[in-house]
Amino acid sequence: MSESTRYSLIGRAQSGQENAWSELWRVYGDYVRYRLRTAGVRESDLEDVTQDVFLKVSTSLAGFEPKREVGSFRAWLKLVVRQRAADHFKKTGRTPGGVATASSGVFADVASEDPDEDDVTEVAALYDRAVRLAEEKFGPEAFEVFRLTVIEGLTSAEAGARLGKNAPAVRMVKKRTLAWLRDVLGE
Repeated sequence: MSESTRYSLIGRAQSGQENAWSELWRVYGDYVRYRLRTAGVRESDLEDVTQDVFLKVSTSLAGFEPKREVGSFRAWLKLVVRQRAADHFKKTGRTPGGVATASSGVFADVASEDPDEDDVTEVAALYDRAVRLAEEKFGPEAFEVFRLTVIEGLTSAEAGARLGKNAPAVRMVKKRTLAWLRDVLGE
């Protein structure tokens, strides 16, 4: 595992840090539920299958090796979700959407989905949750630096002038916040 990956959220979860699992759940829980809904899991089964996904993640994460591509963890997680959804349908005899059947051909649609193609809206929601967590973690003052420089596109000097801070201090806060976000998002 590379030096940068060792300190990532995924790396911390792989090493068993309890707070990393909490962050992982907070960042990716809605994403998992969205993917399960997309796979056809009924609302009444959603929380149980979500728990199954995170149980499988906890027992399989040690074998996950990050790739250089952005979003490799999401692609891996999406595969785990598809497998758990297929297991759920097989175990319950239901098809996606909840109709009972004995047919095992119902998994074709779930298995044929391209694991590298994410729904843009849900990925945006994932990023939004991560940004909200950054605001909680770093506080309103640091988040304002992030908002001005990253979201509004101001230079460090411009943001510093608005906030009464010098440009190097603004750059440091921005860098720390972006590094944490990359860590949490596994990118």
